Amino acid sequence: MKRKAKIVFTTKVNDTVFILLGQRTTTEATFWWLPGGSVDAGESDAAAVMRELSEELILPAAYHQAVLKHLVESETSTIEYQGKAYVILFKVVLHPTDQFPLPEIVDEFDSLQWFSIDALPQNMSREFDPIADRFVQWITSID
Repeated sequence: MKRKAKIVFTTKVNDTVFILLGQRTTTEATFWWLPGGSVDAGESDAAAVMRELSEELILPAAYHQAVLKHLVESETSTIEYQGKAYVILFKVVLHPTDQFPLPEIVDEFDSLQWFSIDALPQNMSREFDPIADRFVQWITSID
């Protein structure tokens, strides 16, 4: 089964959980989703998410440090997507005391924006609906 590795940058401010989403436009639709992509044959999930990040974004220092820390402490969630693929989610927590400007876009995204988990955009990726409940439960468990 196909595997997709996605990275979830998240932070918590005054008990509200936020996630960073990227807006993508295809010939079919404009939607919001997470950085990341397919895991190539023979590639680990962590290697895939790092490769995808480098193809899509230039990370500011606070993000980069958090990603490196995360890969050591590794909190992931694997959610099956309609029997078609496994979505492997890597959670990277940015603490509110960190300075985190938006990453620079290299490819894939039109824009980036922080969203409250309680106010996600209506036009999320079609991959989101089947995993929404498990995703929200998992992401709101941040410290």
